[in-house]
Amino acid sequence: MAKNCITVPDIKFTYLITFRQLNLLDEEKLSLRELLNLCPLLNEKTMINDPLIEYIIQHPEQLFVVFDGFDEYKHKRKIHGSCERRFPNDAEAQMPVHALVSKLIQNKILAESTIMVTSRPGEAKDLYQNIPFDQYVEITGFSKTQIIEYIEKYFNSRPEEAMTEEEKKKAINKFKGTEHYMAFGRVPLRCFLMCPDRHNRERGDEEACKKSASVDVTLQNLSKLAAQLHQEKRFSFTLEDLDKLELTENELLHIKSSNLLYCCPVVSNKSKYRETHIEYCFAHSTIQEFLVAWHLVSEKKIPTKRSDILFEFMSGLLKKTKKQNTSGFNENDSLMEKLLDFVDEVQGFKDFDLDDFGGRLLPLTCLYEYGRDSELTKRMIITNRYGFWSRENESISIKDVIDTECDAVAMLVDTLDTVSPSVPPPNTLHIYLSRLNCSCVHSLLPSLTKPNCNIPQLVLWNCGLDDKCAGCLGQYLARTKINKLELPWNRITDVGVENLVDQCSSTCINFTQLNMENNEITDSGLMFLINRCPSLTRVDLSLNEITDVGVEYLTNHCPSNLKFLGLSHTKITDSGVKYLADHCPSSLIELDLSTHRITDSGLDYIVKHRPINLRELNLYQCDEYSSISNECKERCSQFCMDNYPDFNLGIYNDFSDENIQEEFEDIC
Repeated sequence: MAKNCITVPDIKFTYLITFRQLNLLDEEKLSLRELLNLCPLLNEKTMINDPLIEYIIQHPEQLFVVFDGFDEYKHKRKIHGSCERRFPNDAEAQMPVHALVSKLIQNKILAESTIMVTSRPGEAKDLYQNIPFDQYVEITGFSKTQIIEYIEKYFNSRPEEAMTEEEKKKAINKFKGTEHYMAFGRVPLRCFLMCPDRHNRERGDEEACKKSASVDVTLQNLSKLAAQLHQEKRFSFTLEDLDKLELTENELLHIKSSNLLYCCPVVSNKSKYRETHIEYCFAHSTIQEFLVAWHLVSEKKIPTKRSDILFEFMSGLLKKTKKQNTSGFNENDSLMEKLLDFVDEVQGFKDFDLDDFGGRLLPLTCLYEYGRDSELTKRMIITNRYGFWSRENESISIKDVIDTECDAVAMLVDTLDTVSPSVPPPNTLHIYLSRLNCSCVHSLLPSLTKPNCNIPQLVLWNCGLDDKCAGCLGQYLARTKINKLELPWNRITDVGVENLVDQCSSTCINFTQLNMENNEITDSGLMFLINRCPSLTRVDLSLNEITDVGVEYLTNHCPSNLKFLGLSHTKITDSGVKYLADHCPSSLIELDLSTHRITDSGLDYIVKHRPINLRELNLYQCDEYSSISNECKERCSQFCMDNYPDFNLGIYNDFSDENIQEEFEDIC
């Protein structure tokens, strides 16, 4: 994510500041000069002095600041919150670190500077949802196809004397057939590292084995250190911390020279003379968390505080180290159950009725890492022990799903055909407030095509779906039993509608419910949908670019069994409303025309020419967008009470704070 970087700026001053450093300062007050001087790349000669900071303040367009590792900062909420408002928008004033950083990111000081914030994927959602960045970039890494292509190029380029054709083929097939290799290789650097490791294993290189043993010792020592830092809530350490490990001189040398560590000079702001000392930290918090997981699994211990990625790492390591005792019992199952119970506890769900909490994504991903074929995994899912779906609503409801978690959701759907007869299976898969792409669709949808999958409803609400995703969905929907499709609050245009319908033409004939609310669909998209989906009973195209032209076409080609029509907050005028009143299908029971720019004329007409079977007409908030008078509302309400006692005319706004809160809770 970056501010002001649409064009290449004329940068003369670049500073890297890690959020790990800022954690050490907590609530300490700094000026802009003191903040920039925290850059670990500076020395005594390059520290910012008074003349230089004055120049930077006068020429902010020449400043580039990178704040690295937002996901590691303990005051994340204060960055995108309102705490900074208590302090002046003055680049020379001292204020708490979080306030100063927040003002820089929000352009409240040095507005013409270029600010970049880096974060682990999925951990900065609150930041970019509350602060409008000029650009958002997500590094997705290699696709499965690219991983295989890289692996094949690597091994096929080995000379015959280094690796035989049989060894090459065996190594390549090993990668292709191992799911965890595919997941690990998504990061290009990791793909580069795992190829020579597999090469050495296939060759049985004794020297490589010795090096591997040496590496294991180093990693064990690092895991002890990582666990100690984790317990003390620290990210950095000094040589004194290493001395406490009581390592041999050779082991200490291996640790200090490890590429997993980052060494930098740190300037103490508490020292009058700004003395510099050396500190170490892990190259990334993910490395530290993996090593903590390694240590806990080795010691057969459970974490003492919440860390989602730590739980997932432990689950994967427990799978890798599975051992069966003489009676055939897997010794790691017991520890895995304890870990899952702890996950459930720290999420705050332990003492609640599971019926109220469908969609436990974290325990689900932990079970996926432990192994989808594990007997423990199957038992936990088929008994719905951790409330993976709501028994009351019979719905799998999951939010904040990212691409790497779609496989876990697919595993859950795959296992539904074996659920206990005493547990009602879900009939809806509902994913919301997530970031899905075509890769996610290809991971998730095949599970819905299985013969034993009987889920009839798919809801993907506010998942960032675009036209390509719509086409990918269409490739699978024809082979599912889904007849109720909801894709509201996404970025699908008319092109996406055509992609979706063309790919699953046979299924579209059977769609009974379709919700495309708040996308980017025009009259053309509406016409295409209506032509290809004759079995629809419910259609919601609210918050789209629908005009009177689309309404006229819809009423003339309306599905014969249509019972609900949602056209809230579109571009329909009095003319469209009158046409609806005159040509509405007799099957229509409920019509939503709320938040429209209609007048007294349109309201009077549709009330007095009400379609024969219409039982509910929603016109809430129309008076806020048009010139409907109170006299007209009272007149129409009285007319309905006198002539249509069973007719519900929703015309008076009923949106108190309590109602809004209840509606939001129903959605979420």
